[in-house]
Amino acid sequence: MKYKKEKADFDLITEVQKDFEKRKAARKALELQWQLNIDFYRGNQNNYITKFDTVVSVGKQFYWQEREVFNHLAAMVEARLGKLAVYKPENSVIPESCMERAAMWAEITGTAFYKVVWDGGAGDVKIVVCSPFEIYPDNLTAEDLVECRSIIHAKVYCVSEIERLWGVVVGGQEIDVFDISSSARKKRTTMENAAVVIERYERPTAARPNGRLVIVAGDKLLYKGDLPYVTELPFVRRCGELAIGAIYGKCALERAVPVQRALNAIKNRKTEFLNRLACGVLSVEEGSVDLESLENDGLAPGKVLVYRQGTSAPKFVDTGSLPAELEREEERLLRELELISGVISLRSFDNPNISGVALQIMTEQENGRLARTINQIKRSVDEVGEQVERLYKQFRRGKDETAADD
Repeated sequence: MKYKKEKADFDLITEVQKDFEKRKAARKALELQWQLNIDFYRGNQNNYITKFDTVVSVGKQFYWQEREVFNHLAAMVEARLGKLAVYKPENSVIPESCMERAAMWAEITGTAFYKVVWDGGAGDVKIVVCSPFEIYPDNLTAEDLVECRSIIHAKVYCVSEIERLWGVVVGGQEIDVFDISSSARKKRTTMENAAVVIERYERPTAARPNGRLVIVAGDKLLYKGDLPYVTELPFVRRCGELAIGAIYGKCALERAVPVQRALNAIKNRKTEFLNRLACGVLSVEEGSVDLESLENDGLAPGKVLVYRQGTSAPKFVDTGSLPAELEREEERLLRELELISGVISLRSFDNPNISGVALQIMTEQENGRLARTINQIKRSVDEVGEQVERLYKQFRRGKDETAADD
């Protein structure tokens, strides 16, 4: 019997791990886009998604090229978060810190998840925010979590924490985790002596009317049993904006990435042009001057430029003036970013040609563009409230009745 039980557990562990890897591979493209969004938010805007399913930084093609970043996306996200923070649903049971963290993930990746569980030690409901990197639904084309038969929550824990929570010793290793707050140079935070804990929540079926929860870490089975939360999955989705035929949402930042890339290119081309205009491009006859000295030192103020007798004197090439098209394109891109963000920039208020009525209309349009995101906030808060109420009925009522009998 012991052998059969151990083999059954081993088969279950293997099946859960394969299921996790399959779901991970299925949404690889989404994770790459989330990585790129985070990079652009933090200012790593010379990064691209390659055809080899990686995100890499592309360097200069020539040494003189300008590759500076003019990060408008961070300001765009901060402005949207500031506007959305005003819309605080009444009677919200979600702690403000959780709502702020969920808002950040939703604005940068398009999706955040609340996990609503019962904390037996504290005797109360616990609400935590899960990044989209941690949540793996079985159906990526579902438009709501209720359409998913099972959901995997995969999170990295220190092995000491695993032993404390589940009483099982698991081998540890170095694991990279995504973190919005990491430094601009690092995409991930590295955890040492850690392991991935895979929690698979399965909805009730005819064979398992109470559903099932399986928790695996490494080659160890941490838990196997019925769903602990009244046959419900403890997750609530919060989207930046809903996407048709997709479980994960979209965000304004994702749409703004190509515009920001074009804006960087325009501003860098302007800088390169102004550098040529200020420093000049010198034309010389071959063999007429000491090119090595000229290339190393340039034309320093007061420099004596010696050229070979009988040759033409060096002269500057006429580079013309800054093309007006660059200025117009930069302004157009800034307006496009403003339109995508749904938030009026301070530039609009500094324009003396805009009347108060026009600004009022712009403000109303701004509120309209944010309405979909606000509706998603309200919806997620309502769903969390329902889960909290259900948990109180399941766990607190029995506790209160026992206390009353005593």
